[in-house]
Amino acid sequence: MIENNFTPQRFVTSKRLIVGLLVTIFLIFVYGVYQILKPFSGPQFGEVVEVTIEDGMGQAEIAAELKGQGVIDSSFFFRVYVTLTGSAKELKAGKYSIGKGEGIRQATDLLTAAQVQSPTVRITLLEGWRSDQVVDYLAEQGLDMDIQDFADLIEAGKPPQGLDQRLFKDFPKKGSLEGYLYPDTYEIYRDISPEQLLVLLVGTLDSKMTDDLWFKVAQSDLNFYEIITLASIVEREVFDSADRRIVAGIFLERLADSYPLQSDATVN
Repeated sequence: MIENNFTPQRFVTSKRLIVGLLVTIFLIFVYGVYQILKPFSGPQFGEVVEVTIEDGMGQAEIAAELKGQGVIDSSFFFRVYVTLTGSAKELKAGKYSIGKGEGIRQATDLLTAAQVQSPTVRITLLEGWRSDQVVDYLAEQGLDMDIQDFADLIEAGKPPQGLDQRLFKDFPKKGSLEGYLYPDTYEIYRDISPEQLLVLLVGTLDSKMTDDLWFKVAQSDLNFYEIITLASIVEREVFDSADRRIVAGIFLERLADSYPLQSDATVN
């Protein structure tokens, strides 16, 4: 005969253990949901910070970045949330602007958004643009810099360091760098500084000046600054490249005879 050792008292004890375990699990679940959904009020709550998520960063690194910037207060629950919601594979690399204390759900929504602002922007400077046209164009490209600072650098006429000094050998004391801004297409970072952008544009002109071109400059009756100035005027005056040689020739004749250029571009 099989002896039954399962007493009512043991049944009650087991039932209490199960109920206690379920209650504990429920409380942990509720606490986790609370941690995930709540924004928190840390130091400088609401202050906008830049969060950078690099390609190849894992959950732990992303969570640490968010916590370090004060966006979330629990890296553990962030990892739990993105795992349970299937968002872990949707986290996108990029630069994000987000307020401190936004919380886990808001941060996840931002990092999984379909559209992420690229850290770079492609700009195209056209031939014949005056410096004010360049500045107005750049102001519309979503750059982080103070565009006026860039405009001031152009007009200040201080040659950037580290470039071929032949570019500035005959540069006048009150000259502008307008003609040195090489027209081309550039891929630049949005947070590029005015100084870095100026070096890039003038440096591109420097890179285009081959030994053959410098030889032609040396053989010319004009110095490099005068050539750059004349080229800028011709580009503004004539948009058809086939006619630019003719116009340049006319301008050179006027300069040689000490006549004013009488160009709309020199007046406007």
